[in-house]
Amino acid sequence: MGPADAPILPSKDAAEPKRGRAFSVFALMLGATAVAAVVRSTTVLSAVSTGAELAVNGRGLYHCKNGYPDVPKAYDRDWGDLTGDWYVVMQNPADQAREFECDRMVFDMRKDDARLRQSMLYEREGTDYYWNVTQAEYKDRTGVWKDTENQFWSSVYAVGTEDDGSRWVGWYFCGPAVAATKKGISYILKDSTDGLTKSFYKKARKAANAAGVNDYGKMVEVDIEDSCDYTFPTAGV
Repeated sequence: MGPADAPILPSKDAAEPKRGRAFSVFALMLGATAVAAVVRSTTVLSAVSTGAELAVNGRGLYHCKNGYPDVPKAYDRDWGDLTGDWYVVMQNPADQAREFECDRMVFDMRKDDARLRQSMLYEREGTDYYWNVTQAEYKDRTGVWKDTENQFWSSVYAVGTEDDGSRWVGWYFCGPAVAATKKGISYILKDSTDGLTKSFYKKARKAANAAGVNDYGKMVEVDIEDSCDYTFPTAGV
């Protein structure tokens, strides 16, 4: 999904930046087939799904090459949910990693209507862009959401909490629009740019590999640049 394919709209909401640390990348989401990983500090816990379970998980959902990710049990329990501001730190496919800059996501979860409201903000050639997705919880399955008007869906495939208290999550986006979404786009998101060490990237990539989201494509680290200025808007803009 190149610049011509991306659902981008200029947004004044992304203006009024303040000095911050930055990233380059447009897409990083999650996809999986057989294993979901839960990561806390340096410990990786995995839960393998049977073929029967995968058939149930995928029923009624568009099939992407990177499959149907299992949702970690810690999600929405010990770890919490997606609500908050996130930096894009890793992604698959790799070829999108440098097309866009200053990528971040905002998730707004509301228990009263079980909807996922996701906003993505980024820059390209000096212009701010914004796009968002609203999806409903799929068949009461926590951590899986589907658009009510088309075949796009998303889910959580890994969660982790670092020793410093920062959190990260693997998020997957699947749909029929273009080649990248047909494979399933996998992101690693983190709520802080601190602690992005080799060991962190290795751990996050291991969790994504275990979840199956890298069966097709390649997950890469997203560049972080001091030259990018931005601020997060209020969740749910």
